[in-house]
Parts: sequence; C-alpha cells; structure tokens
Amino acid sequence: SNFAAEFLKKKLFEAIRYLKALVAAGEHKYSQESLELLGLARQRKGQNYHAVDAYEQYLKLYPESDVVTWVKQRLS
Repeated sequence: SNFAAEFLKKKLFEAIRYLKALVAAGEHKYSQESLELLGLARQRKGQNYHAVDAYEQYLKLYPESDVVTWVKQRLS
C-alpha cells in the first residue's frame, strides 16, 4: 500500500540521519556497524553515490572486518 511505502521512506530517512550522526561522533563501539548500515540504508534509498562513499570508507577503516567480502559485493 501507499502508506507502507511512505512509512518505510520516512524510516529510512530517519535511519540515515541517525547513522550519519553516529558515524560523525568519532570512534566508539558502534562506529563500524553504523558505517556499514549507513551504506546499506543509503543504497536502499537509491543514494548510490553516498552509499559507495560509505562502503569505501568502511573498507579503508576496517580492512580486517569479517564483512569485508559482503561490503565488496555491495560495491560491485
């Protein structure tokens, strides 16, 4: 339904805003996950340029992460 689409769009917008703040807050215990989720949320919202940016930043900061393969798949 239209309501569901609008609801999800709004939730994604809020999630992106929240995740951007978490990423900007410097290094903390949720930094890595926040950056991964920011890339995913931006990709889901069709903000591909920004999603690529988040994923590339993730690979640069966390090259040893166990989700690196997944992030690289997302990038391609």
